[in-house]
Order: sequence, then C-alpha cells, then structure tokens
Amino acid sequence: MLSTSCGGMQKVLGAVVAVAAVLLLASPPSVEAHGRMNSPVPRSHPAPRNKGSCLSDPVAGVKNFAVAGMPLDVAWEILADHGGTVDVELDVAGNGAMSKAITKYPRKGTNNERKQTVQVTFPASSAGCTNCQVKWIWDSVNEGGFYVGCADVEVRASAGTAKATVADASLSEFKVEDWKQKMAQLLSVEQERILVGKVTAGASARTVDVEYTFNYGTSGAQPAALLQQVAAASSTELAAVGLDGQKNGVADGDGGGGGGNGGAVAAGVIISLLIVGAIGGAWYYDRTHDGALRRKLTGGGGRSETPANAASRAELGAPNAVDSPTGSPINSRRPAPPRAAPSARGAGAGAAPPARPPPPQRPPPPQYQ
Repeated sequence: MLSTSCGGMQKVLGAVVAVAAVLLLASPPSVEAHGRMNSPVPRSHPAPRNKGSCLSDPVAGVKNFAVAGMPLDVAWEILADHGGTVDVELDVAGNGAMSKAITKYPRKGTNNERKQTVQVTFPASSAGCTNCQVKWIWDSVNEGGFYVGCADVEVRASAGTAKATVADASLSEFKVEDWKQKMAQLLSVEQERILVGKVTAGASARTVDVEYTFNYGTSGAQPAALLQQVAAASSTELAAVGLDGQKNGVADGDGGGGGGNGGAVAAGVIISLLIVGAIGGAWYYDRTHDGALRRKLTGGGGRSETPANAASRAELGAPNAVDSPTGSPINSRRPAPPRAAPSARGAGAGAAPPARPPPPQRPPPPQYQ
C-alpha cells in the first residue's frame, strides 16, 4: 500500500514538473532579452516600444559623458533573429529635438552580429550640455515593432588630444580595439574611456599615428591627468603592456605632454627670424642709402642728414632744415666749400682777410601826411 502510494506521488510530481517546463518555454522573453543598447549606459527601465523623444521617459539617474568633437561608441546586442535595421539619433542641445546620426544600419540576425558598435559625434556646440541624449532604435521588421533605448549624456569640452606613434605595425595591420585594450591596461581605466579620432600611416615605415583623447568618468583620473600620465610613461612601462617603441606626444597642443606640436613651434621660430631679418635689411639699406627708405615711407623730399653732413653744417654755422627760411631740408644743397685763405703777398703773413662792405640799406618807406 505504501509503495503504491509513493509511486503515485512520483507520477504526480513528474506531471507538475513537465507542465511547469512547458509554461516556462511558452512564456515570451522580455523586451530587453530581444535586443538592447549597452553603451552609453541606457536608462534602467525596460525599453519602450515607441519612437518618441527620450525626454518622455523618466530619467533613471545614470549619467554618461561625451567629449565634444570626438567619436562616442554606441554599442548594442540583439539576440532575437528579427532582422531589420538600427537608427541612432542624438539630442545635441538637450531640448528633445532628435537628429539622425546613423540611419538604417543593417541587422541580419546572424550570431557574429549579435554585438555591434557604431560611432557618433556630438558637435563642438554641444559642449556644456548636461541633458543631451543618445537614442537607439531597432526596427524589428519580422516582428513588426520597434525597440528603443535612451541614454542620458553630459557633453564636455575636450581636455586636449594626444598623438601616439605605434611602432611595428602597418595601417592595414593596426587594430584599434587591441590598442585601446593595451592603453587601458597601462592606465588602469575602462577601455570605453579611450576615444580614438584619426588613424593614419606614420612618417616612418611600419608606424601608425593615432589621435586620441579620454572621456570623462564619474570617478578616477580625469582626461587631462590621463594624457599627462601617458606622456610620462617610460619605455619599460609601455613594453610591459605590449606597446614597445610607442612614442607619445600632443596632437593639438592643449592637452599636456610634449613633442606633438614641434612643427608649430618650428614654424613660429622661422617666421620670427624672417621678420627680424627683414627689419635688419631695411635698416641697413636706409643707413647706406642716405635715408632713402625713410623718405619713401614718410613721403618726405630731399635726403636726410647724415652724421657727417651734420658735423659739416655745424662747422660752417649753416642753419638746419627747421631754421631754413624756405623750410627745405638742409641737404637739398650741399654746403659750400670753405673759402681759401688770402695769400701772404700784399697782406702779410697771418693778416686777416679784408672785411666785406656792408650790404646797401633800403630807403625807408615814404611817409604820408
């Protein structure tokens, strides 16, 4: 009797487990299990099925940061094979007006495309916006609906961009994500904080120039400090994380460190030397051409007085240009040579020359009665 009862209980329990399993499998997955935006960190509530403004949803207090003018990664994950495309919109002024940043990004639903990343950029005018938005929209065509994720973003001005010259890599071989991972290990920061701008071939063979900066974080070192930390990293520290031979400098001269703005400094030095040389050449030309350049610049006539002419004028007692009755420059006529002394014949040695007769006096004007 007891064994029969136990067997019945086992059958009942088995049936209950089977029913529970069927119900569990039949229940639809949550909205976020189908697809969700991972970065920037979205609001914690389930993604709404609408295409309206992100401002219509309550803010969950999660704050992301973006650097104006630098790319920001937008990453998502889609697990359900519903096909469709993805749009990314930005509110660049914090007023709820959304603008398209990425349009109709393809989603095929294969396993290797479950996680995808694109880059968007807030313009320089967004710097200082504390309530900007990133909106992710998956148009699930096979299901006939939309999956929407909203992220709150504070946009700040750049703390400066740096340039790293990576050795032993060609442009085709260079992988940005691998380099960012090594840089994050060097600085002990999240990889997402490293923002890469331009990647170009270096001046030397098998080198790559990477322009980058750092995003702001809620805690830890801020961008300017991180830029300085990279610039001060030793070759041993770089080699320890696989960045052997990397040269670090500043790309635009406003982020700390050194070496990246040498071209601008050299250009400034060259321009300064050219200006000094031009001034010196003009002074020498004017000096050796009796003031010709000054007369051309000031519009004056005649020749300016040289020190030699001034000495001759002083010896002869001639008036200068200011004292001249005509007001003409003193050197418009060369000073007359001194008169020769009279010969000793008829006058005696050392005798003074005869005095000149006084000039005739003009008659006084007539007096009228």
